[in-house]
Amino acid sequence: MNKLMTAVMTALLLVGCASHKQGGEPSVFEGRFIGYSGEFVEFFYIGDDGEYLEVPINVAEDGTFRDTVNLGADYYDVALFADKFMFRICFEQGKHYLAEFDLTTGSETDFRFFGEGEKENIFLSHYWSTFCDLENIVKSCASSTSFEEYLANIEKVSSPLEEELHSIDNRGFVKYYEADINRLKASYQNYYSL
Repeated sequence: MNKLMTAVMTALLLVGCASHKQGGEPSVFEGRFIGYSGEFVEFFYIGDDGEYLEVPINVAEDGTFRDTVNLGADYYDVALFADKFMFRICFEQGKHYLAEFDLTTGSETDFRFFGEGEKENIFLSHYWSTFCDLENIVKSCASSTSFEEYLANIEKVSSPLEEELHSIDNRGFVKYYEADINRLKASYQNYYSL
């Protein structure tokens, strides 16, 4: 039963796409990858025409990087591949990002941003590690004895995230993730019987 629910929920999470608006100014993206093994690092996203796009990031042997990046638009949910990991982050044009990604923990939510984009990306780390983590949702709802209790358990997981989201002063980002949280809540509600 849990395997079926996990498979269904994984499929629903993969359906989500990045929301973006046109921009144009390049961003500076710098920081380090802890435990970097020398494999590729790149942004991977879907462009306006539906084409898959890749933007490589130059990383030194010691894991440090500083690159000028132009994705052509603001992305509230973009994939950053590093070694064998995929980090889902917020990346907006014209900003200077200082970030650190830990590749030694095995967690794709173990990253930190400093300065610009900090609040958005801290939220995303929490969002992906709690509300989008199927094991966490299944564990939080496993003891539910009624549909009402099941809904209340989903709210217990989502409420702190919604409070954190509404403390962020980025209207487009907040609007995007309000809709995404509501989409996931509806999905979770539909799978109560599982």
